[in-house]
Amino acid sequence: MPAEVSPVSNLANVYAFLRNTYESTDFLLAPAPTYVHSLAEVDSKIVFVYKYDELRGKAMLSDGNYFSAKTSPDTSAPAKELDLTGSPLKDDVKLEDLDLSDDGGEGLVVLENAWLQKEECYAPITVEQARSILQEVLNSVGGGIAGCGQLWALCDGKDMDGTLLLQVELNGGGRGFVRGAVKLLGYFPEDQLTMAKFQRIHESRAPGLGKDLESSIELWYKIQSHISIKLRWITRSEQPSFCINKKADIILRQAIRVSETQSVAKYFWSQLHLLETIKERILQIRADPARGPSAMDDEGFAGALDVDVIKDKVQKILTEFYIVEPSADFKLTQIGSIVERVKNRTATDVTDRLWSVLKYCCGYDDLKEVLTYIFKTASRSNLANIPSNSNHLAELIKSIAQRRLAIPILTGSEPLELLLEIGLEKLLKDFQIIFHESKICHLDLANVGKPPSTGSGGPNDSSANARASSMRKSMYEAVPAGTSTLLSGVGTDDGGAVRNSYFNAGEANLKIGKLTQVQLLLEHLLSIEAHLKLTSIYPQVAEEYFARPVISFEEVLARKTDQLEIPILNNKVIELVENSTPYIRRVAMTTRSKFRTVQSTFYQSTEPILPTTQFAQLKTGEGGEVKNAYWCLEYTKVANN
Repeated sequence: MPAEVSPVSNLANVYAFLRNTYESTDFLLAPAPTYVHSLAEVDSKIVFVYKYDELRGKAMLSDGNYFSAKTSPDTSAPAKELDLTGSPLKDDVKLEDLDLSDDGGEGLVVLENAWLQKEECYAPITVEQARSILQEVLNSVGGGIAGCGQLWALCDGKDMDGTLLLQVELNGGGRGFVRGAVKLLGYFPEDQLTMAKFQRIHESRAPGLGKDLESSIELWYKIQSHISIKLRWITRSEQPSFCINKKADIILRQAIRVSETQSVAKYFWSQLHLLETIKERILQIRADPARGPSAMDDEGFAGALDVDVIKDKVQKILTEFYIVEPSADFKLTQIGSIVERVKNRTATDVTDRLWSVLKYCCGYDDLKEVLTYIFKTASRSNLANIPSNSNHLAELIKSIAQRRLAIPILTGSEPLELLLEIGLEKLLKDFQIIFHESKICHLDLANVGKPPSTGSGGPNDSSANARASSMRKSMYEAVPAGTSTLLSGVGTDDGGAVRNSYFNAGEANLKIGKLTQVQLLLEHLLSIEAHLKLTSIYPQVAEEYFARPVISFEEVLARKTDQLEIPILNNKVIELVENSTPYIRRVAMTTRSKFRTVQSTFYQSTEPILPTTQFAQLKTGEGGEVKNAYWCLEYTKVANN
């Protein structure tokens, strides 16, 4: 008996077969295009049949963003504001120059198209050709070609039925399979797209299967240009309705533009850019130690501080007592106000205060000189302020001040490693204060990227209830996290000697990635606060978002937008949309018999979900758009049981 093959490798066999058989047609083995996902909710990889549009391929601007963003002619301006090219110590973002007002628009994604930019390069093939290719696959399965998974073909819609997509789903070695087809019904006013009409169409697709109807209804409402709410429920009523079900499942979807936001948290983006640049400079020095750190390019230090000015500030931090001024009045419950206060707060620990000064050094030589000055000051003076943080710079200062250590000589990338560590610790502490005072949750980086624990599985303990209980607990028992070091290895090496610094590229990438994920969550929460004002969902959003896998800072920037799509448990959201018109309606009607299952999905959207550059029939005519009108697609799927 042949060994079992995974669905992906099975699709790889089919994919290879198609590429070798049809040289004039293009194929993809990849996640489903956005419109296939919207219609069929396909999460796994598929084999996609299409014809690549060479002309549009040359103009492809993005790869991997779920939504194309409307951009102004000055799209490069935000990037220039955060340009840290030159020194990793350059941080030329001045808080007083930033417009930090939350006008609800800046930095938020304006959704223009429901498809990816790259999907405009997928041109359709004829319906006849698509049917021929899929039939050839069905004929070949069992004849030497193993198959398991879904195949979708993009069609030009020029047949009598207006077919836009054809589907075949293979189940491996068995004889059963699933066929599907997506047809354009047209562009209709809302009052012409009734449940009764959909029922009649469905019954014509499933003759003789009885009246046991199951309907899944989804309504999408737009709260803002970048925020949507989906309501979903299932009914077995013989007369389903579009009237909102108060017990519907609720999904929140929100998209933000990465690193280009004008929110009050923009300052923290600049700090992440700075830390990432310092890390990259460390890697450069370690990769080419013969060249020497001083040989690195140190151009572009406009606005940096003179070394004597920095030394004077360092002297005051170490030797002069200081009084922390009480913070100005602020609204404790508002995240935006807390972010503003934390951003401008006066740090209390020595290394936190040193970070705010050392990051303005003009280059490697100045940084090394100032750090040596710090060590000499610790050895010669009675320090008024002793570091309390747990990092290498703090340990060195304390050991030198207590006469337990001679003044160390820093070499290689050690000065930058010390700077990176205190910068990571300072940024984490800022985030912890924000999350604690906002009563979002207890922020522990160890839990970022970690899937949430499930319920006990007992009859009275559903996973949703278990999560809700956990969220409530985290919200009311939120406490500041400890000040444990971000990069391990503080203290002594294996021989008992005090280390000057510590750096591990993998750990640094992970920590910066986790802090970036915290920053993204903060941006999402600020948007939710401004537009939804549902404080009770913050802990739930945080738990769901932190369950995501951690990705690197570079990968986050490459995505350009970050999308949040999570279920929420607060039914008060329904009150926001009760009197609104949904911009998407999706109705899936299913009828089953002993031998066959027929499902008819009617996808209605105010805007087309397939690229109008490839499908002229999806453009409105001379009359233009009609108020409360929908493009309606019918997706019929037939499965042999």
